[in-house]
Amino acid sequence: MNLEDTELSIQFYHYVDDIVGSEEVVKTRRRIFIALDNVLESANFTCISSGSKAEGLDLNGSDYDQMLWIMLRYFKTGVYSSSVEAWALLASLFYKCDRYMECIEILNYSLSKCTGDNILISLNNDIVEQSIFQDRKQTLGLFLACKHFILCEVIMIEPYNLLPRELAPLIKERIYRVIMFPPVVYMNVLQYLCLHHLGDNSGKVVALRDIELTVRERYHIRENEYYLTLANKCLSIAKNNVMENLQQTFISSGSKAEGLDIEGSDYDLMIVEKDIGVYESVHAVSSSLHGLTLLMATIHTKPGFTKLKVCKASEAYLQILYKWCETFQQELYISSDLYRKYRLPKRDTMIIHGPCVSSKNNLYDVAYSFHCMEWVKPAKQWINRSRWSKYCVLKEQNPRS
Repeated sequence: MNLEDTELSIQFYHYVDDIVGSEEVVKTRRRIFIALDNVLESANFTCISSGSKAEGLDLNGSDYDQMLWIMLRYFKTGVYSSSVEAWALLASLFYKCDRYMECIEILNYSLSKCTGDNILISLNNDIVEQSIFQDRKQTLGLFLACKHFILCEVIMIEPYNLLPRELAPLIKERIYRVIMFPPVVYMNVLQYLCLHHLGDNSGKVVALRDIELTVRERYHIRENEYYLTLANKCLSIAKNNVMENLQQTFISSGSKAEGLDIEGSDYDLMIVEKDIGVYESVHAVSSSLHGLTLLMATIHTKPGFTKLKVCKASEAYLQILYKWCETFQQELYISSDLYRKYRLPKRDTMIIHGPCVSSKNNLYDVAYSFHCMEWVKPAKQWINRSRWSKYCVLKEQNPRS
């Protein structure tokens, strides 16, 4: 480079130096933005400055760009955490929006994840639970062991927007504005409430039994007075809901209802419609106050069987009788087959099995019944008939009595 070029280069350097600033000034500006990034950095995100200003150029039109690198540590933790509680809250949202079928689908999935292999985390897990968890941790690693085998409570926080209105009385059980439900208890109660709104009475009975069994066996319920009290109050709310059903009476039978819970034991349920009355005498029909009054017709029927003819029906029953009845000689008669089909729940979980509606897994049978308001003639002989053998016969059968 000749002398002339050197002088031109020096002049240009001083010209740029006057506009941009000296090399030391540019470095100082860069250090300022580096310091700003360090000040703004936190546990949740990192700040990265860029653009011409962050590079040390402070000219007309220079810009400043800032990139935030957000570290989703809670999201990362959630990926390796049990999702049962989150699914339960999502189901609660669907319930509050009256989307009961979707709520049930979510609950069925969530309950399938709550097995006996799970551990409800607490400060005092027993030595057996600790040993089981240690074995799983060594096999799967800590993250996967936590994800698949640890459960937590379903937590409702004030203002309790996701809490079902039927459980509002439990707000007084809150601790520091928080209600903590045992997970399996809460999901079974929520499923029961969905079935109640869907009118699935047979499903309600099964759901109530699931709640009772969960509370009795303390299944994934902490051995703590608060949680045990809350679980029992949830059960009481469900039971009170059953008792408040003014349209039907529930009568349990079968070996399980008799207290035998062994392999092969069954459970039968009779549901009696309170607002439907059956009469044998045509004279008694006129005084009936039932919404639907039926008259027995035994002509051309086999012994022990009867036809049920519609005599009187309220406005509400007139709208649905066509789904239950068949016409014979211009008279309406109840069809047992059509009535059973009508009573099949909206969920595809039940089938018609003889005179009953039964669960597909054969766990229980439900028989829908109408109440006869008088003793029918073939049964009148039983009014005064003794149910017991004579005393001398009983004495021979049991000499020690």
